[in-house]
Amino acid sequence: MVSRSVAISLGIICILLIALIAYFTVTGISAQNSYNNLKDQNKQLQTWLDGNETLLNQTQANNTNLQNQIDSRNSNVTNLLYQLSSLNSTVIDLQNITNLKEQWIWEGGELIQYKANTYGEWASNPDYAGYIRVDVNSTSSNTYVRVFYVH
Repeated sequence: MVSRSVAISLGIICILLIALIAYFTVTGISAQNSYNNLKDQNKQLQTWLDGNETLLNQTQANNTNLQNQIDSRNSNVTNLLYQLSSLNSTVIDLQNITNLKEQWIWEGGELIQYKANTYGEWASNPDYAGYIRVDVNSTSSNTYVRVFYVH
């Protein structure tokens, strides 16, 4: 038979082996639990991230829509300012006409020429009430007339 010290040594080795197996079994179970917990946390974080990406995309689309609305409103304001400027110019023109401060030359500013000792007729209808200024320049052979209509 085997000596008593060998039996004790084998018993201690068996106890150590059982302890190691138990330790690695518990550690393995603990590691598996940790792994499962990490997988669950990862799924939760991925769901959270997906929700935030969706929210980000919606926010960016809303921002783009709002920027387009701002650009459209700015364009409308620019057009209105241009129209206001045009209306203001028209008001000033009409005030000048009303106050008889506006003048223009009939016939596109061309001179109306008649030979000396001749008679000529010239007719045109003004657009507004006002008065006519006639400038005459005469030489020995020609007479030049420029008609200004002040309205």
